[in-house]
Amino acid sequence: MTLEDELDPLTGDLNWSLGGLRLGEGAYRVVTDEGLEGFEIETEDGDTAGDGAEPGYQRLAPRAVTLTLNVVPPAASDAVRKAAMSVAMHDLALVINPLEDRINARRMLRWTRAGEPAKRLYYRPANGQALAIAGTQRRLQYHDADIVVRLECADPIIVSDEYEDFEFAAGETIPITNAGTLTAVLPTAWELTGDTTVRLQHLDHPREDITFPSWADLTVSRTLEIVALGTYNIAHGPGNNPFPLWPVLRPGVNNIKASAACTLRKWDTFT
Repeated sequence: MTLEDELDPLTGDLNWSLGGLRLGEGAYRVVTDEGLEGFEIETEDGDTAGDGAEPGYQRLAPRAVTLTLNVVPPAASDAVRKAAMSVAMHDLALVINPLEDRINARRMLRWTRAGEPAKRLYYRPANGQALAIAGTQRRLQYHDADIVVRLECADPIIVSDEYEDFEFAAGETIPITNAGTLTAVLPTAWELTGDTTVRLQHLDHPREDITFPSWADLTVSRTLEIVALGTYNIAHGPGNNPFPLWPVLRPGVNNIKASAACTLRKWDTFT
C-alpha cells in the first residue's frame, strides 16, 4: 500500500489530520467525533411495478461529520493558554473556511483508530455554523473551550488512506482484494491509466465489461470521468454495446482482466 508523496503517514492508535492540520498534537485534542461510523440511505420514490413490489433505487446520503476539539493543554500558564487559543482559532479557520471553488473544492479528513487501517473522507464546511465556539466563562476566564467543527461530505464513501497500484500486461488477469466493507459504485474504488485502448472485465461478474477507446494517453477517474486522446469513440460494452457496466470491486477478491498494458489504482472502501 502507498501514500501520496505530499502526505505524511498517520501513525498511532488515534491520530487525525483535518485539511493538513494535525489534531491530537500540541494544543489540539479530539474530544468526540460523530458521523464516521454508520451511514444513511436515500431511496428514489419513482413509480415501480407491482404496487411497490420493486423498490426504488437506493443511494448513500451525504455524510455529516461533527468533531469536538479541546484546543488548550490542561496544564499551562495563563499566557500559554491565551496564545494557544488564538493560534488554534486561526489555524482551524484556515482548514474549515470555504475554498475559492465553492462547488467542487474539497479538503481531506484523515484518521486512524486502534486496530484499523488509516482512512479518509473529502469534506467542505457544513451548511450553517461550520465552526462554533461558545463564549462561556471557562473560555473567557481560563482560555479553555470546546470547539465544534461541522463538515459535509458529499461523497460519503470512506476510503483507505493508502492505495495499491496493479500493473497489468496485455491480456493479464489479476486478483484484486477490496479489504473494505462496501461495494463502491459512484465514485468507484479504482482509477485507471494507460496509453491505448483498454477493455476492462470483471471475470466474476461477466456483465461488468467496458472498453475505453484511445489512441494515446488514457485516464479514468474514480468519478467515471474519461480522458482519452486521439479518438471520438465513447466507452462501450462488449460487441459495441452502448450500455456498458462498469466493473466494481466488491469486498473480498475480484478477478479483473485488462486487454492492454495499464495501471489500475485501488482503494479499500468502507461505510
